[in-house]
Amino acid sequence: MKLGERLKELRAERDLLQREVAAKAGISFTYLSTLECGIQSPTLKTMGALAHAYGITLKDLLTGVEFGPAAAPKLPAALRKLAAAEVLSPDWIECLARIEHNGRRPRTQAAYMDLYLHLNRVLK
Repeated sequence: MKLGERLKELRAERDLLQREVAAKAGISFTYLSTLECGIQSPTLKTMGALAHAYGITLKDLLTGVEFGPAAAPKLPAALRKLAAAEVLSPDWIECLARIEHNGRRPRTQAAYMDLYLHLNRVLK
């Protein structure tokens, strides 16, 4: 399931309007609509706000959500080194390989580890 579908599902389960969810999350209802339609992707901060608006954890919000294409992405050099060193699980390597911020990916092993540590804290 895509993130937009998950957001719609959560809203429908709770019988809420987009305006209600958006107000609770501190975003505009038009932005929520673009998220639900898959036109835009939310920031981690917005996903956290939406999870809070639904009364669930970020981990629960993302449970069952598929990101990106089904094929495994080509690993950047820094991430390949972490994978070879078996520092992170294959699931984390795959997850980190799909993350971009402002169209950019981390470039160093240290940057990937920082991202991993941040996500690990948020998801616990």
